[in-house]
Amino acid sequence: MAVPQSDGKILIGAQNTDGATSAVIRLNADGVVDSTLGSDIKNITGSLNSMAAYPDGRIVTTISVYNTTTGVYNDIISRYTAAGILDTTFPIPIPIPAGWTSFSLWAVAVGQDDSIYAGGFANIPDNGTLIAPYAFLQIPTNGQGSMPGCSGSWNNFNQGGQYITHLSVLPTGALIFAGYDVQSSGVGVGLCNQPSSRCDLDANYGIGGRWFSTDWTYLYDAFFETDGGVDLLARSRGTTAYSIVRIDSTGHSTDSVDLPFVEDHGGGITRASDGRSCCSPGQQ
Repeated sequence: MAVPQSDGKILIGAQNTDGATSAVIRLNADGVVDSTLGSDIKNITGSLNSMAAYPDGRIVTTISVYNTTTGVYNDIISRYTAAGILDTTFPIPIPIPAGWTSFSLWAVAVGQDDSIYAGGFANIPDNGTLIAPYAFLQIPTNGQGSMPGCSGSWNNFNQGGQYITHLSVLPTGALIFAGYDVQSSGVGVGLCNQPSSRCDLDANYGIGGRWFSTDWTYLYDAFFETDGGVDLLARSRGTTAYSIVRIDSTGHSTDSVDLPFVEDHGGGITRASDGRSCCSPGQQ
């Protein structure tokens, strides 16, 4: 994964081949590796799921660490200084909202007030059955506590398999997020427009605050424009091909194109300055 910083440098993170550790490096604006980045962020225990950069250069990551005692993965958020040194004042693990039995972290973003937004899916007891809706929560900049968690379903199904895999905070303060639904095999984008009440979807966005389609079954990457537009790199239904899907700022799809690439391990997408979408597939 790649995350641009406000100073033109680029963070690049990946899981190492041992499957148990990850690393982040930083490229200067000229493409040369930044040798000043500290060793802590280059030697992460666990699988790196996502990361985001603060305007001042600090870095926040979400990682999954395998617990050999319980046999399950524990998801945690870590924060690093601009020099890549672990911020030991930031508490881990982050407290999850009351009523949630677990919260799996798949995406992270930094808000305008330096608070952190984490997205993924939650296990929430419902009528004696654990469901896993998509979910996100807000964490204050000091890491102490979190807001009541917000959760929902891409296709209004009260069942598991709902994921947020990408999210971003727009200049307006709105929170925009994207993910997919395993149960109905679809891809979605949602918008929360109230800074003080993130659980309220913007009723004017898409249909009931969401865009959702079953024409695509899996989301690999999402690029968020500052105006609220989104470019999605997704798997086409019934094929192993990639598609680029463009969603406008009102939550409606405006264009899509199938690509001559086959599925492998995903890829990345961005948008050029002239408006064209650019992607890097997992395999050509």
